[in-house]
Amino acid sequence: MNWFTKELIAGSVSAEKKAEKVQEHGGCDHVTQDPSLLYVIQYENDSFGREGYCCCQACYEASQAKEAERIVTCQECHAKVPKSETVTWKWYDFSFQSGDQPFIICNNCKNKEKHKKRVEEDRLLMERELYE
Repeated sequence: MNWFTKELIAGSVSAEKKAEKVQEHGGCDHVTQDPSLLYVIQYENDSFGREGYCCCQACYEASQAKEAERIVTCQECHAKVPKSETVTWKWYDFSFQSGDQPFIICNNCKNKEKHKKRVEEDRLLMERELYE
C-alpha cells in the first residue's frame, strides 16, 4: 500500500542541500536547471522506502490546482464531484501501512447525520483509549 507525503523545503535549507536533494530525487525542469528554486519534495512511500520528486513553487501550486479539480466519488452518496468539494476523513487509529483507505466525503454529506455520528463515535473511541 502506498501513501504520499511532502516535505516543505522553501527557505529552510541551504542552496547546497537543495542541490543535493534535486540530484537525489530529480524534479521539474525549473529545479533541475536551478536547484535554488526547490520549494517542496513530494514523496511516494511504501514498505520498501520512498521515492521523491522535487518541485518549484509554481509547479507545485499548478499540480495542487489540477488535483483539486480531479473528479472523485463520495463514499456516502456516490456523487461524482471535484476533489476540492470533498473532505478526506481518516479515523483516530487510521494507518496506511495496515491498508486503511480514507473516506472521501462530499461537502454535502459531511454535514449529514451519518457522517457526524461517525466522527463523534471516533472521537469517543479516541478519548476512551487515551484517557481511560
